[in-house]
Amino acid sequence: MADISEVASGGACRLAPEGRPCPAHNEEAFHYFLDLERRRADRSHRPLLLVLTSLVPRTAHIGWRMDPALAQKLFTGLWLCTRDADVIGWYREGRVAGAVLTQCSNGSSNHISRPIRARVTDALGVALPRSVRQTLRVHVYQLMPRIGDQVQVPNGAIDRL
Repeated sequence: MADISEVASGGACRLAPEGRPCPAHNEEAFHYFLDLERRRADRSHRPLLLVLTSLVPRTAHIGWRMDPALAQKLFTGLWLCTRDADVIGWYREGRVAGAVLTQCSNGSSNHISRPIRARVTDALGVALPRSVRQTLRVHVYQLMPRIGDQVQVPNGAIDRL
């Protein structure tokens, strides 16, 4: 299995199936797999990465949802720059797509997160039409193993998405 550093460098990419949609989990399934990976990270005492992406136009209203064709392009881009063991799906149904990158090394957050963010941003920039690239938002969070009942999330930033 590829290491997380290979995702950042592009060495662990998959080839997209010709003309077939790339698989993505719904919000309930994505959170289920995220929880499984969090528990696995807790047992191994190793962090994992959560990549959250969205396409939010300036005129977005409260009930705004992503166009299904754009969502498929977003998931295709995520699928192309992740590994088979990574989980892809809706973090917030119709609004925020996510990827859980497993088996993260214990390096510093910036050392790991910056190259992953750049890699995902580049892959999505290629997959998305030029007219919507400026609305792309990519956030990478290193989720540290939980100590007891305490969850370590930097600044609660995930809840703001």
